[in-house]
Amino acid sequence: MSNENERRLIAAAKEGNVEVITNYMRNGLGNIDCLDAESGNTALIYAAENGREDIVELLLCAGSDANIQNRMGNTALMRAAASGHVGVVQILARYKSNLDSVNIEFDTAFTLSCANGRTSAAIALIQAGCNHEVHNNGNQSGMSLLRLRYPDRINEVQVTLPV
Repeated sequence: MSNENERRLIAAAKEGNVEVITNYMRNGLGNIDCLDAESGNTALIYAAENGREDIVELLLCAGSDANIQNRMGNTALMRAAASGHVGVVQILARYKSNLDSVNIEFDTAFTLSCANGRTSAAIALIQAGCNHEVHNNGNQSGMSLLRLRYPDRINEVQVTLPV
């Protein structure tokens, strides 16, 4: 991050402080897609992983890039899906977030949602048109991860898969 205002933006996104974020954008205090020095997360990634639909929408309306990847290669969509924040997943999909981006482990938002048992997020991703057949670097698909870790939830997602 290049300045104190950008540090404040990142902190506000972590804390869910809409007022600070609105002020930052209204006054053009810096780059809306500035990166946290430690994680490489943007304000949008923090808002998405914390389920803050209001802040996600605010940042996207202001032109935040939904496809920026952090140091681990995760996008806002991946963090929202892994955390099970269905409303955020739907917002990001509506703003044309890349549904099939891969992180450094070759996981997608779909594989991360399945690996964490977030079936509602997985279903939202399928409905948005993600590729549910992608395999990570462990040669596991989202469905195989779900079957392995949460076998009682596999049918919830399986019935939504395209035939």
